[in-house]
Amino acid sequence: MDRGGNTVYLKTQISISDKSYAGIDVKLKDYLIYLSVGDAFDPNAYFDSADKEGELTVQSNVNTAKAGS
Repeated sequence: MDRGGNTVYLKTQISISDKSYAGIDVKLKDYLIYLSVGDAFDPNAYFDSADKEGELTVQSNVNTAKAGS
């Protein structure tokens, strides 16, 4: 929820390019976080582990300069 009590959703997409990684189990350090307008946000900081080795690439369009984006 934002400060106004509105629920804000972040849509995300996970792409797995190597078929041997199908069904990979990804764990995050936090599954729900609250940010205020202007807070710093580093999505890489929330990755904890995965049950297969590989390279992690994160693409994020989160803009904390604007509420709800």
